[in-house]
Amino acid sequence: MHIFIISNTNAGGTMVHRDPLLTSKRYPENWAIPSVELIDDPRPGKFGKTWIANVPGEKTPFVDEQSNQQILDDIREGKRKLPTIAFTNGRRKVEETNVCEYQYLKLTKFNIKNKTKRVTRTFFEYVPAEISKELVEKEMKVVDLTTKIAMLDENKLKAVTRVIGAIAKVSDFDVQSAKYKLIMSVKRVEGQRVLEEILADPMLEYRFDILDAIDSGVLTWSHQNPNILVWKAGGIVCTVPAGNKDRVQYAAQYLYNNGFDTLTTIRKMLGRVTVEETVEETNSVDITNWLKSASKEDILDKIFEWNKANPDFAFLKFKGPYLYFEEIKLTKDNTLKGREGAKEYLLESEKTFEDVFNIWKKYVL
Repeated sequence: MHIFIISNTNAGGTMVHRDPLLTSKRYPENWAIPSVELIDDPRPGKFGKTWIANVPGEKTPFVDEQSNQQILDDIREGKRKLPTIAFTNGRRKVEETNVCEYQYLKLTKFNIKNKTKRVTRTFFEYVPAEISKELVEKEMKVVDLTTKIAMLDENKLKAVTRVIGAIAKVSDFDVQSAKYKLIMSVKRVEGQRVLEEILADPMLEYRFDILDAIDSGVLTWSHQNPNILVWKAGGIVCTVPAGNKDRVQYAAQYLYNNGFDTLTTIRKMLGRVTVEETVEETNSVDITNWLKSASKEDILDKIFEWNKANPDFAFLKFKGPYLYFEEIKLTKDNTLKGREGAKEYLLESEKTFEDVFNIWKKYVL
């Protein structure tokens, strides 16, 4: 007995085999295919097209080898009808003695092995040995990926979970929940493919940095042009070409190739780089120690100097002769302008000073 089963495809288009004993319960679908078809001739030494037909009593489906080679004319003239080949409850059983039908089902374009672009539904032959091997391989792949997920350290797990889209923002991260979502995703073939690609992506860390910066409000996509990544405080970070399907992927690769200093700044603002590393990179004094003894006036002078030296990241903006922090005009009574007016205002406004100071610390620490 030969058994053919309608192919059940998942969202990724990959065939999922079903046990024929359970097919009728899990996949109760009826379907029929024609008993006559024009195919590419697969026989050795043969070329071009040839007709096949499932004719009861014949030993071959090739019409030019059958006893009645006029069957096609008979069908066209209405002298003969061939019933369709019906799948009941998702399957078709073919007796060992029915060689013609068995060979026909092996050759038709509806067989998954012969599938063409225009064919949207197929069937496959249930061969226990082949399917058992395939199922074992699939299960081993799930086990392998599940092990890899379990071995991820918390930072890598967080990066993978956010980049893969299992969480909407970094603040939603939870170790157990993240592992569960990833493990469930690799039970699907598409989920396996996506996870393997992300684990192998050299830009994973930088993609996560950008997403984390967007989630935390350091970066944002421009309201005027959603393909432009900008600093929340103002200034363009990267412009993504129109039509690019993954803006974050492009931005990470672009900054890695053309603006690594910007990536470093983003990482510092997210706390990815320690103060010691910052000091080592810049050969500067340890700002943390300096801040312990610095006066508010000294701190403001430092902020103003940094703001002027880093126009791409400047968060204090001139509008006319006055400095602004967001929408706050930094002047006490409009008499003092520029840095002097801003300094006088910030020395007296404790809240605004703290807001300005905390943003600056994100950059330098």
